[in-house]
Amino acid sequence: MSKRTAIQTLRTTLTGLSNDARYWDLVRTYGEYSTEVLRHLRSCADVQARGANHT
Repeated sequence: MSKRTAIQTLRTTLTGLSNDARYWDLVRTYGEYSTEVLRHLRSCADVQARGANHT
C-alpha cells in the first residue's frame, strides 16, 4: 500500500481528526502526504484501536 493510500484510508477511519491540532500542524509544515503525517495518523489509529485517551 502506498503512503498516499494509507493516509487516505486512515483519514477516513479516524474519529476527531478535524479537531486534531497536531495533525493540521504536520499537514501545514510537511505536506498532506508526508511521512510525518502518516506516522501521526498511525499512532492515532493505535490509540483509538486500544480505546485509550491520548490526552
